[in-house]
Amino acid sequence: ATGRRSYQDLVSERTDQFTVWPVFHDFSLRAERWDGEGSTGVFVMGAGDGYQRAAGELDKLDPVEGEDTPQFDYHRQFEIFGIRHVHPRRRVVAAVVRDNLRGDLASGGRQRTNSWTASTRGDFSHPISSKLMLAGGWEARQEWMHLNVVPDSSALLVAEEAPALARGIARDDTTQRLRAEGYGQATARVGNWTLFPGARIGIDSMQGRPWLSPRLSARHQIGQQTAYKLAVGHYQ
Repeated sequence: ATGRRSYQDLVSERTDQFTVWPVFHDFSLRAERWDGEGSTGVFVMGAGDGYQRAAGELDKLDPVEGEDTPQFDYHRQFEIFGIRHVHPRRRVVAAVVRDNLRGDLASGGRQRTNSWTASTRGDFSHPISSKLMLAGGWEARQEWMHLNVVPDSSALLVAEEAPALARGIARDDTTQRLRAEGYGQATARVGNWTLFPGARIGIDSMQGRPWLSPRLSARHQIGQQTAYKLAVGHYQ
């Protein structure tokens, strides 16, 4: 278990530029169990930061412009919750990520972004003989995001922290996307050659139809420290 928090806000006085000093924190928790060959564990990680500042750089503005510069209140936080299993012949990981951003201008503009991502990956291998091995696996990701933007004339001043707000287009919508892939590959040794025939198949909900990517790569060992590789295929 680990955790950190910045302390500048606790020991410094506020300024006209930063009415609330930046505050940063992060943490991680992990529990893992080992057996004779592999391990299974769960983990949680997260980080966040926040501050309140004048949207413009006051030392570059005259007093009148400085008075008209709105305050910007910014907060961002993300967490990862996951589980994984690792073995010499297999590895499986699954996780959920939450990312939340809130940026509010005192003059009325704002960006609120809330996203969730569920992701999983598995890799397996199985030796058939001393010269042939089969491998396969999958990777899948489901994304969900809600974006709410209220434009403001001062939005360009906060483009780095709130890029959707800086675009100046009002939005209030939810998007979802599913991406999934599976693969299979063989490793075959023939003399000084090692061949890797395989294929990947996948789908992306934004494309609407599956795709297939066959491929073949080879490695030729010339000497102990010299080899060259060749590859051909369709890569998506």
